[in-house]
Amino acid sequence: MLTIGTAMASGVIVNDDLYLGIWTPIASRWETRVPVCIWSEDESAYRISVSGATTGRRFKLANDIGDKVRYRVYWHTGRNYKKRERLRPTVPSRRAYAFSPERNCADGFNAQIRVRVSKRQIDRAPPGVYNDTLLLILSPL
Repeated sequence: MLTIGTAMASGVIVNDDLYLGIWTPIASRWETRVPVCIWSEDESAYRISVSGATTGRRFKLANDIGDKVRYRVYWHTGRNYKKRERLRPTVPSRRAYAFSPERNCADGFNAQIRVRVSKRQIDRAPPGVYNDTLLLILSPL
């Protein structure tokens, strides 16, 4: 399970924790998406950076005995979430993204965070419960 926390710029709403589920051998990857609301009455654009509980250049899920599984994080925006950017730990996004001008995103969610774990990573990992915590940091421009 991934838990997402937020450092507020103006307003951020994350709908739920990301639960990746139980691995089945026929799947090619674990992937989940969660809608996010990013709004501001004062700012027009932001960059986003994400950090996980583990340090380093890659996101990692970990179990209680220290085994790790790498995963990727993507930020989606735009109509039908077609614009996407792969995020790296603590590195600000290359693109600037628009805040919703509607308080609490009354016009609907305007972003998605997507987490993907590859089959290769899962197949190599010892059985167990793996988790991480993501912190989304918004920097108004």
